[in-house]
Amino acid sequence: MRLLGIAASPRRNGNTERLLDAFLQGARQAEEVDKVVLTEFDIRPCQSCGRCARSGCCVLQDDMQMLYDKVLAADRIVIAAPIFFASVPAQLKAFIDRFQCFWVAKYVLKQPIVTRAEDRRGFFLCAAGMKNPRFFDHARAVVRVFFTVMNFSYQGSLFYPGIDWAGQIEQHPNALFEAQEAGKAFMQR
Repeated sequence: MRLLGIAASPRRNGNTERLLDAFLQGARQAEEVDKVVLTEFDIRPCQSCGRCARSGCCVLQDDMQMLYDKVLAADRIVIAAPIFFASVPAQLKAFIDRFQCFWVAKYVLKQPIVTRAEDRRGFFLCAAGMKNPRFFDHARAVVRVFFTVMNFSYQGSLFYPGIDWAGQIEQHPNALFEAQEAGKAFMQR
């Protein structure tokens, strides 16, 4: 069982990365756990050039080739991101947008993008400075579409409003425990 954790915050070791680490700790039973920190990779934004319409492959050459392989190999995926302007941060949006080539392969070219028959599952962790829970709706929608395109069933999420400054998640009475327990449950389903 391969679990891929994606830390999508521009701030290293911030609130959502701490949630991700707790989740991954709870998911210890995964045979292979890989954590990706998007700020450590060179990811160019999708250029909407349309060249993926011929083959289902992106023509841009950067670190996404390695990240494509990691996503394709994963049986489970968890994404951790803060809310930026009522959605996901630029780092995660650029990463997700680059999967346009897989959308084309799947829905236009009718190519199977994941050939394994195993059940692939996804989970979303998110924190926001705003206390309005509606701000999570847009981010959840973006992540759900990504999961659908890549054949991960959306298994759930944990959202934490009112968490803004670095380290504030540590003061939440249950957040890290809830993330760890969610990681355990995620691997047992």
